[in-house]
Amino acid sequence: MVWVKTSDDFMLDERVQAVDCCADSALRAAYEVCNRSETDGVFCLNQLMTRWSPAKGNRRRLRKAIEDLIGVGLVRQLGHDDALQRYTMAVEKGHQFGLRPVKNRHYFEVLDYLEHQPSAEEKRLNKQDVRDRKRRQREKERERMSHVTSRPPRSRTRSQIKN
Repeated sequence: MVWVKTSDDFMLDERVQAVDCCADSALRAAYEVCNRSETDGVFCLNQLMTRWSPAKGNRRRLRKAIEDLIGVGLVRQLGHDDALQRYTMAVEKGHQFGLRPVKNRHYFEVLDYLEHQPSAEEKRLNKQDVRDRKRRQREKERERMSHVTSRPPRSRTRSQIKN
């Protein structure tokens, strides 16, 4: 399940109020796509087509919603070279970038994405911290239980006691 964080006054933002409900819905879908694929706010139009229900079979409607978001300054269009540069930098840092740039595709960036969402690098470091903490916890538990036998000793039967 994907969780998306926004500020408490997200709906009061002038830019959000300036767009219609389709553009607002497209923005929320863009947040979800970026969060799921860990792209630090970069998404492809094709990714949104599959996630945004009003766009099913209606690419023109989605393009208009994106254009509205660009017009108010919530989203900006990226060129292929910008998207490729981000992908290359992410791979060099050692984390999986959920979007591999392909020519002749339309790429966009949610401008305020990293203001409320953790970056892919922060997520990776957090996952590593959780793994390390869990490993230490398991080691401590094994250490604590090492003196305990796996099976309790059997009690003697009456016939054994009499003899």
